[in-house]
Amino acid sequence: MVSEVQLVKSEGMEEFTELQEVIINTLSVFHDFCQEHNLTYHLGGGTLLGAVRHKGIIPWDDDIDVDMPRHDYERLLQLAAQFPQPFQVKHFNTDKNYVYPFIKIYNPKLQVTEFFGQQSYTSGAWIDVFPMDGVPTNMRFRKLHFFIVKKLRFLFQLKNRGYQPPQNKESKTYYLKLLIKPLVSLVLSVLSTRFIFKLMDKTAALKSYNSSDYIGAFYSPCGVKASFPKAVYEKTLPGEFNGYLFNIPAGYDLFLKSQYGDYMTPPPPKERQTHNIEVMSLAQED
Repeated sequence: MVSEVQLVKSEGMEEFTELQEVIINTLSVFHDFCQEHNLTYHLGGGTLLGAVRHKGIIPWDDDIDVDMPRHDYERLLQLAAQFPQPFQVKHFNTDKNYVYPFIKIYNPKLQVTEFFGQQSYTSGAWIDVFPMDGVPTNMRFRKLHFFIVKKLRFLFQLKNRGYQPPQNKESKTYYLKLLIKPLVSLVLSVLSTRFIFKLMDKTAALKSYNSSDYIGAFYSPCGVKASFPKAVYEKTLPGEFNGYLFNIPAGYDLFLKSQYGDYMTPPPPKERQTHNIEVMSLAQED
């Protein structure tokens, strides 16, 4: 039986939102599952920042990010059917209607709608699980690798989130984008989202994680800045997170400085980013 998370408030946090409680609970279930099946993971992105700076979820944050080496990520997919109910491990290989290129673990206790331009998607509250892949040691080739994956990511976003005309008429590329984007949209209409995701995934995994000295998160919005020496991740430390201990990389300082600069200083309120989501309703328990 999965126990409920007993949340401990972070310093400066008056209360948790309903969404934060649900996703932290989901993270605790994921952690226990990884421990049981000997899967390696660590907190990533803003979730890692929260663990180090707030010892828990960032007070204004609304999602959880975790990273896994590619081989553990693929093992998680193989074990998905064994994940505790009612949680669901979703991926484009297991759900033809799935609209994300990476794993999400859904908790149906809370329904959330995520908005992207003209499109919206409603599901259970989730945590994001990203694969970590090997990247070239040579920076020029590494940038090229990230660039290709980024362009494939643009294709699926254009296909799934609807055509949005360029807004900045002062941009030097405005008229080029105005011409090209509709043409690309037309070509994409004959390609399945799953095909694009598979191509994106295979491109990200071109270089073996185990044989690489550098690794990266290709689905990060930070681009090539989301690549580091493997030594950053080879050792795992327990990081306090709302009264629980979750895995963080031993080299977290290098990661956080690269992503956030002076990461121990919170940004001013106007720069605190959240996702474009709407919490719909709690699912009724039987």
